[in-house]
Amino acid sequence: MKIEKKQQIRGPSENPGRTKTKWYRKKWLRVTAVCLVTVLVVSEFVIHYTAQQEIQTDFGPETLLDAQIQEVLKDPMKVLGAFKDAKRQLQDKQQKLLDACNKAEKLIKEEKYEEAIEPVDYLLKEMELTEEEKIQMKMTRTALCFSAGRFDEAMEGCTELINLDRSEEGYYYFMRSVCSIQKEDYSQAKDDLLEALAHGYKDEALCYVHLAFCENYLEDYKEYAELAEAKGAEDVYHTTLTYLMAVASLKEEKFQDSISYITELLVTDQYKKSGDLYFYRGVSELTLEEYQKAYDDFQKAMKYGLTNAQETGGEQKKESNTMLYYNRGIAALGLNRQEDATEDLRKVVENNDYPELTKASEELLDMLESGKSDSIQNEDVSSKTDETK
Repeated sequence: MKIEKKQQIRGPSENPGRTKTKWYRKKWLRVTAVCLVTVLVVSEFVIHYTAQQEIQTDFGPETLLDAQIQEVLKDPMKVLGAFKDAKRQLQDKQQKLLDACNKAEKLIKEEKYEEAIEPVDYLLKEMELTEEEKIQMKMTRTALCFSAGRFDEAMEGCTELINLDRSEEGYYYFMRSVCSIQKEDYSQAKDDLLEALAHGYKDEALCYVHLAFCENYLEDYKEYAELAEAKGAEDVYHTTLTYLMAVASLKEEKFQDSISYITELLVTDQYKKSGDLYFYRGVSELTLEEYQKAYDDFQKAMKYGLTNAQETGGEQKKESNTMLYYNRGIAALGLNRQEDATEDLRKVVENNDYPELTKASEELLDMLESGKSDSIQNEDVSSKTDETK
């Protein structure tokens, strides 16, 4: 009996297949469990990481782009092509700017100022410039317009620079005044010349010379002529002041003084072929009844031409010589050369651009045709020459 008990007690250990062993007692199960836990942990990490990546992708930069751009980005060659096009366009623009710079420089050196304006305009429009560079370019354009005789545009350029507080010590006031003189706006020119002086324009003498010139058409000629001389203009601008004195003396009916000034000018290279000066001297001589001298000077004036008789193409306008024909006709009458006088007076009537001279010429022609030449010679015809002053 005792032996059977022992066998019963020891049974399980001796017969393992008949009884259940705990799972953690089995090695292979433990290993399997550890692997399963590892897989679960790793899977959770992957899922979490993937979710995070999806969130980041949803808020990435591509989501801010429209569908068309996203489509382009899928094809790198298209992107590279776009860069190449942009680079090519930039290179083309840079080349055009460089060509414009070279063209402007070349034309300016050749003194082709009118043609140089076009490339300068292109540079102002297309080139990326600082404010100071823009101002310098505008200064260049203004100078080109002035040199090309485009005075309206030059005046606009001067005004723009003055408004930008860049009168350059009065220089652009002075340039604008010269433009006004060219347009025969002497009052505006005078105002700008005074502004140039007020802003410290360096050539005071030249300013006063121009003021004296303007005052030939206004009132205070002598005052500015004296100031010009006081500033040293007599030395530098002697011929210009002499010219102004000649015209002023003629206006003031100081005919002998006018003749003296003009005679001095006509021996200079600058004025020896000046039709205007021969005409002015002829008017003074005609008034002083020096008919032969007057007739000879009118002949030379006709030969060299009057300034206001020139058109853009260099052709003389017939009507601009009307005063010259009239005065030469009067001089011919003084010399008793009736045929020459009749020819000139008829041209005055044909031109018919000065009503008073036309009327006076018709009256003289009537008297010539009626044989009253003696009474004509005794008439005071000098009053008709006032039209020439």
